[in-house]
Amino acid sequence: MGLHCFFFLPLVITLFLIAQIAHTADEFLARVTANPAQIKADTEVLATVPQGTRLWVFEVRDDRWVKVKVPGEETKGWLHSSQIQRIERSDADYARLSGASAHFKQYEQLKLERQLPQAIAELRQCLEIERQVLGEDHPNVANSLYLLSNRLFERSLFDEARPVMERALAIRRDMLGMEDIDTIDAMFNLARTYQEQGDLAAARTLFEQTLRLYGKVQGEEHPDTLIAMNSLAIVLHELGDNTAARTLHERALAIRRRVLGQEHPDTIGSMNNLASVLRSLGDLTAARTLFEQSLAIRRKVLGVEHPDTIASMNNLGLMLFDLGDLTNARRLDEQTLELRRKILGVEHPDTLDTMNNLALVLNDLGDKAESRTLHEQTLALMRKVRGAEHPNTLTSMNNLASVLNDLGNGEAARTLQEQTLELRRKTLGEAHPDTLASRNNLAIVLQDIGELAAARTLHKQTLELRCEVLGEGHPHTLGSMHSLAFILARSREVASASDSFDELGHTVRAYLAGALSGLSEREQLLFLKAQDENRFHNSLSFGLQQRTEPRTREHSAAWLLNGKAVTQESLSEQIRLVRESDDPALTVRLEELNSLRTQLASLSLKVVTPEQIEGHQNTLKSIREQEARLSRELGQQGLDVERPEKWVELAEVRERLANSRLLIDIARFRVMDFETGKSRAAHYVAWVIPPAGSGDVQIVDLGEAEAIDAAVAAARTALNEGPQQLGALGPEEAENAVQEPLRKLAELVLDPLLVEVGDAKELILSPDASLWLVPWAALPLDDGRYAVEEYQIRYVVSGRDLVAKPSKVQANGSPVIVADPNFDLTPSADDTAIVANDSGRSRFVGSYEDLANVERLPGTATEAKAITPLLEQYADAAPVVHLDNEATESVVKQLRSPPVLVLSTHGFFLEDQQIEIEETLSTGEVRKVALTIDGKLAENPLLRCGLLLAGSNKRDEAGDALDDGVLTGMEIVGTDLRGTKLVVLSACETGLGQVHNGEGVAGLRQAFQLAGAESVLSTLWQVPDSETAILMEDFFKNLVAGQSKAEALRNAQLFSLSLNRRHHNTGHPYLWAAFTLTGGQ
Repeated sequence: MGLHCFFFLPLVITLFLIAQIAHTADEFLARVTANPAQIKADTEVLATVPQGTRLWVFEVRDDRWVKVKVPGEETKGWLHSSQIQRIERSDADYARLSGASAHFKQYEQLKLERQLPQAIAELRQCLEIERQVLGEDHPNVANSLYLLSNRLFERSLFDEARPVMERALAIRRDMLGMEDIDTIDAMFNLARTYQEQGDLAAARTLFEQTLRLYGKVQGEEHPDTLIAMNSLAIVLHELGDNTAARTLHERALAIRRRVLGQEHPDTIGSMNNLASVLRSLGDLTAARTLFEQSLAIRRKVLGVEHPDTIASMNNLGLMLFDLGDLTNARRLDEQTLELRRKILGVEHPDTLDTMNNLALVLNDLGDKAESRTLHEQTLALMRKVRGAEHPNTLTSMNNLASVLNDLGNGEAARTLQEQTLELRRKTLGEAHPDTLASRNNLAIVLQDIGELAAARTLHKQTLELRCEVLGEGHPHTLGSMHSLAFILARSREVASASDSFDELGHTVRAYLAGALSGLSEREQLLFLKAQDENRFHNSLSFGLQQRTEPRTREHSAAWLLNGKAVTQESLSEQIRLVRESDDPALTVRLEELNSLRTQLASLSLKVVTPEQIEGHQNTLKSIREQEARLSRELGQQGLDVERPEKWVELAEVRERLANSRLLIDIARFRVMDFETGKSRAAHYVAWVIPPAGSGDVQIVDLGEAEAIDAAVAAARTALNEGPQQLGALGPEEAENAVQEPLRKLAELVLDPLLVEVGDAKELILSPDASLWLVPWAALPLDDGRYAVEEYQIRYVVSGRDLVAKPSKVQANGSPVIVADPNFDLTPSADDTAIVANDSGRSRFVGSYEDLANVERLPGTATEAKAITPLLEQYADAAPVVHLDNEATESVVKQLRSPPVLVLSTHGFFLEDQQIEIEETLSTGEVRKVALTIDGKLAENPLLRCGLLLAGSNKRDEAGDALDDGVLTGMEIVGTDLRGTKLVVLSACETGLGQVHNGEGVAGLRQAFQLAGAESVLSTLWQVPDSETAILMEDFFKNLVAGQSKAEALRNAQLFSLSLNRRHHNTGHPYLWAAFTLTGGQ
């Protein structure tokens, strides 16, 4: 792949879109009746006006004198009222104007509804009547022309908008004068139209006039003057006069700081604009500082299309693009390209760079036909503008060749790549990274057209050169290693391919250990998607294809073992390194990070009015940026700390498995067909790993992921409908109804695995993607029993968890129980509360609105009382119990490594804000991408899950208090639970979250594990209050009896199952199967 060029940073610009002007009663159109009339200033005659001249009257004084403008001049003077006659309208004219008014009202309504084509049609009809009745030169006609031009501008119909605004300006200039604000506004918008058409010289001239007139009429410090100053600087920047642009932006920024203050949105806009120019001038340090300041304190904007918003989105997009966030990169590229085509012209070099960038993004997203078209256009223009041998022209050739190859036009791709390689050797040299990229890409083309021997030779040569020039750990070198392994697999050199993939896996693991450490969670996920997904999927595909070959089975099991859930591992290690550091500065920074996360959690759940939404979202975005930046900084500061060996050997994991246990490691991945070199649909594949000395690793293809995901969804729906079905159908029929989708799922994912399970009775599952969201214990066996009746099941995020070293921090103090919070606690409330009696209440809320009002869970107090003596026996220490007003967020956040933590309250996982769109990857797989409904970046999933504690119903009254009663997953991550052996989330849906293929589920369970907890007991659906209390009591009884956590949970569930069968004639999983155990024994 060629090099991406820099993104264009759009500056803050403003378009005036004022409403129809309502003139005062003193303003009207008149005709001169005297022959001639004299316009005077005091006794001085300014002009003599012939009879019949139409003049606009601005003011009437003493019913004798009228103020008018001298025709053709800027001067205004006075006429005696006897020398003019007001132009009156007939009843027919007034009737027609009434019709025009009706059209205008309809226009305004349609405009509000954003139906611009229809609105424009209504405005045109209004304008036509006004022209006929009032005349071509009437200011009201100019007003309608002004509005019409603005609407055309909004629809990007710039060629139509230009003459309309020119006519509006001409009328206002003639009738009102150049120094009238309405005239200056029209001039400003006409300059904007010139700018969008690419007529930058004319735009510059008109902006200069506008700036001078605004300054004269309204003063240099007036907001309109500063906007004009800003707009002129933008055009100067686009014209390449960055020195003059810098001077103007610095001037505007100084005035705004002095007049408006450092944190005013306009001041922040000037900071952003100056930063953009500094970036073009190469002063990147100063530019970055200004960008960070402007992003940190920007509070509100004028809408999603306002230049301030565009600038902020652009800056965020730059970071996301570098990290592989293709969806947002595409959106930003398209906006940037539109601006550059209209402002700079279609052949400007910057426009061509943006075309190249957009084409590359489209290619990576899988839209190869559109990418080809854009690359072809770019290359033709590059050759014309920059020359045939310019490096950027060669980049375009390289990129077009890659797309042609992807589209199956191998011979054309080969020709173009050979030409590119020859020119790069000539102009850049044999060892230049771009030349090596051309060698690599030519080898890929040769491979795809079937010349495998030549491709292998070229890949091997390229790998040797990249190791020499770039180093063994460079991403491009890793790319060559992957290419060589891939060609060996295609050439059926199984042993060599297996060894190459294995060496690559080890090298990538070491590379990712450093690369991920300085990134936030979301950035890590995107980085892995961009940098390692193809390698990981191809490696696993090779293992699947060669599953009958023992050496490859062993190798591929280790690839999955080490390639899964690396994000959670990296984030956990970041936190550990900082907490174990002796550097007090790191401790302070960690406290700052936790404070930001608390702010982010509070603001994310805050209910705002429609008028506050935009400002609120920008505040959230600013804090998100600070949180991500500080997270990166902490990760980078931990780089010098000694890290453990990253690669985990399969043999070590097998040694930890007892004779009756099996590890079932599942992956969802796009399958590569090495015979054709093309990818196929995603599959779920399981590696069944027995204990050492108990047989070989087996690989089981569970089938296409789409069918399995659908079966999971059907099973979850049936389980969630448990209460309704139990009531409507009765216990026995309801169980029969839920068993049907569960059995269908079992046939897909459980039955094929049981063939390889043998005599094992304990299954350690590491699911992937949606398979995390179902209770495997509730899957029916072919004899009608549930899996829990035959097997003990627990979950691990990765097989590496089985060999993870225990925390150096030992649990200390007493176990902690937090239950039955007083959700109505206010900051001034006393310690008393009334407990409602409703033991059947479910522990769940499902939307932000629901968070504002939840009911007490009295059954949790009963539960806490029942498990307190059991927990004391289990932990050998009396539990500290926090109930009622003491069950606060602060209590949980201040915990330090309790041996056991039990949280019994309402839980939530919010999906309401999201929609899902599909995008096709370059691999051919279709993935879901989460965006908020307004198309902005989806929030961190750890902000969309949490627990409700005391005061959550009154959180809006908490003001700036850190304890608002809502404990989000992000805040939990900041809690120190190193050494905590068990966290019990006796709340609803605490096991849910946002699924990431290969990376587990981002939710409460992950949050507590990131905080350091060894094991987490959580739930997959709404759990009845009373049933939970009974199951929890049995669970802790079993622990006290010496059972392992997994054994204790299984026996508690079996007891609940037996109890329900005996007393209610049903074993419906809704009543007993929601709890799942993740982590260590």
